[in-house]
Amino acid sequence: MATLTVSLGLKTALVLVTSSCLHAVVTPPHSVDESKAEKYADGDQGEKAFLATAPTGKLVAWSAAAVEIYLMWTTPMGARITSWTILGVAVTLCGTWIRLWCYKLLGHRFTFELATHLLVKDSERPYTNGSPSSSATDSPLITTGPYAIMRHPSYFGACTAFYGACILFLAPGSALSSSHCHSLLISLVRGAMILLGLSLIPLMPTRIHKEEAMLHDEFGEVWDRYVRDVRWAVLPGIY
Repeated sequence: MATLTVSLGLKTALVLVTSSCLHAVVTPPHSVDESKAEKYADGDQGEKAFLATAPTGKLVAWSAAAVEIYLMWTTPMGARITSWTILGVAVTLCGTWIRLWCYKLLGHRFTFELATHLLVKDSERPYTNGSPSSSATDSPLITTGPYAIMRHPSYFGACTAFYGACILFLAPGSALSSSHCHSLLISLVRGAMILLGLSLIPLMPTRIHKEEAMLHDEFGEVWDRYVRDVRWAVLPGIY
C-alpha cells in the first residue's frame, strides 16, 4: 500500500510539473508597450486564431491534469509510471527550457502579439564614457544562443513542450489512455489535445511567414543576411 501511494504521489507530481510547464510556455512574458512598439497584423483573423491557442492550451493542460490525476487515484493501474511517462515529462521540460531561454534573450521584445519596436533615441540610451552605449543599439536582432541554430527556436520549444505533454497524457501508461476509462469528459479532453496539436500544423507556418515579413520590414538587410546564415526556421534540416 505504501509503495502504491508513493507511486501515485510521484506520478501526480510529474503530471503537475508537465501542466505547469505548458502554463509557462503559453503565458506571455510581456505585453506590447504601445509607447515603444507598434502592433503588426493587428486585427488579422489568422493572427487572432493563433493567439487563441495560448489560453486554449492552458485550459487543455489543466483539464488533462485534473482528469488524469482523478483517474490515477480511482482506477486500476493508474499509478503506473512507464517509459512513456518519463519520455513525455523529459520532452516537455526540454521544450520549456528552450522557450524560457528565448524569453530571456529577447527580453521586452518577446510578446505574443507581433510588434515592431521603435527606435531608441540617443537621450534614452545608457551612456558609457560620456557617449551612448553601443550595446544599446536600436532594437538589435538577436542571433545568439538557439537563434544561431534556427530562426524561431521559441516556436520549436513551445511545440516540443506541448507534444511532450501529449506523450504523457495520451501514450500507453496514462490513465487518460486506459481502456478502463470511458466517459464524455475523457473523450473531450483527449479530443481537445489532439485537435490543438493538429491545429498547430497549419497555424505555425502561417504565423512564421507573417513574423518573418515583419522582421524583414524592421531590420531589412540585417534580417536578410541572418536568413542566409541561418537557413532553418524551426526544424533544422527540415523547415
